[in-house]
Amino acid sequence: MIGLTAFLALLLLALPLTYYAASVDSVDSFENRKSLIRKLFRTQREAEVLKNAPLAVSAQDLQARAQGKLATLGLSPEQVGGVTPYDNASAGKPIAAVPKGVIQSGAAVALRSLNLRQVVDIGYDMQALDPSVKLVGLEVHAAAANPHYFDVIYKLVSFSIPVDAEPLPEGGKAGKAAPSKRPPSAGSRKPEARP
Repeated sequence: MIGLTAFLALLLLALPLTYYAASVDSVDSFENRKSLIRKLFRTQREAEVLKNAPLAVSAQDLQARAQGKLATLGLSPEQVGGVTPYDNASAGKPIAAVPKGVIQSGAAVALRSLNLRQVVDIGYDMQALDPSVKLVGLEVHAAAANPHYFDVIYKLVSFSIPVDAEPLPEGGKAGKAAPSKRPPSAGSRKPEARP
């Protein structure tokens, strides 16, 4: 009787313990899958951001765009000082937040005898030349002829991420791609021959 009672008590305790262990395993599996899905969504968002990254604008192209924008602003020839190259990386105080690998193409736009409204409006116009162009510096001085007007230098820089491109084979023509040195994935391996 004692043995039978002990067996029945063990049987009654075993069922809830089995369900508890199965529920713990299910919760762990759910948490792991939830974490994996979050990582996948984060990776997808990062890939979308990189896909929409602005393309590089060369210094010459940036200067040409700035010249074209100046031609549409209705400024007199005396007000246009000129557009010159600007090297932000070797400036006196470069932006510390810009990583070293980022490509920077710059242009400095010098204008003379602007009123305050023109200084602000032209600054917005210059920054809107391209999504990659940012206004990183602005020098404003009172005009020598009339201190109620201002001589301004807009410092524009185009930031872009370098694209890793494979070098062309000798001869300069793109031919057959070189074989990959990466080992094949598990799904692409050929089945081994068995005796």
